[in-house]
Amino acid sequence: MSKWRLPAPNRPFPPKNFLGIPQTHPDASLSIRIEQNRGTENDMIVFTDDGIISWEVAPPGQSGFIAPNGTKSPHYDDQLKMYETFGKKRMWITAEDVEKNKTSEVVLKY
Repeated sequence: MSKWRLPAPNRPFPPKNFLGIPQTHPDASLSIRIEQNRGTENDMIVFTDDGIISWEVAPPGQSGFIAPNGTKSPHYDDQLKMYETFGKKRMWITAEDVEKNKTSEVVLKY
């Protein structure tokens, strides 16, 4: 029976998106220990009488940014482990929930 098993490939997160547009430096590609065949973003949305409750995970993270000095965004790989372990984080839908749960705000003036 041990010969029936195939090796499980890693799940790569390439430096380019599905349109071939670079998202990070090629040397910064990440992967997790096993291919999970469930897409690169997972969402769960529940409609209730009280409103919508939703969760998401978008690995490796919300930002592929690496500064010229090599410093990575704090969100560079902040969802990679969460994805690998089938975790999730809340998505805030209403303006009130966004306002209540925001961690920072930047106002752009042009």
